[in-house]
Amino acid sequence: AIAALKGRGTVVWIAIQGGDTGGGTGAEERAIQAVDRISDLASQSNLRVALYPHYGFYLARFRDVVRVAERTARSNVGVTFNLCHELRSGFDREFHQLLDKAIPRLYGVTINGADRRGRDWATLIQPLGRGDYDVTGLVRTITRAGYRGPFGIQCYGLKGDPGVYLKQSMAAWRAVSTAASQ
Repeated sequence: AIAALKGRGTVVWIAIQGGDTGGGTGAEERAIQAVDRISDLASQSNLRVALYPHYGFYLARFRDVVRVAERTARSNVGVTFNLCHELRSGFDREFHQLLDKAIPRLYGVTINGADRRGRDWATLIQPLGRGDYDVTGLVRTITRAGYRGPFGIQCYGLKGDPGVYLKQSMAAWRAVSTAASQ
């Protein structure tokens, strides 16, 4: 699949499952070996690889993907920030320091509406513009840190008509991006 993507400017997202979340040594070395192998394959097709944090996976938090990307020291390996998974894992108190470290490798940011104290996916993944989490403040923080890449909207598990949610989310994105730039 990676070879078929050659020349398309694709970023290959990978999420790494497994035990010992947050830096267990055996799991850490296996994760780095896997990332190195995927990086080698991707580099043959001139593609970048973004480590994707996912609640309950080995790389569950932004902190985890930043750590592993740094340890691989591969020029085509970067990271993704994912709002709902970071909230579910417990938003890192050192986010600003992590963001500063990650900016050269930050290949993507996914956002959505969410409740600050949400505990399940229904409260942590809502259409953009819903929930009480300050998405505008987050986007402002990330762009002021120097990020100029794509923002994606997380819509996993939303019930109802996707066309309606997309329309609502795009209107909310216009408002968020305008307010964040001020």
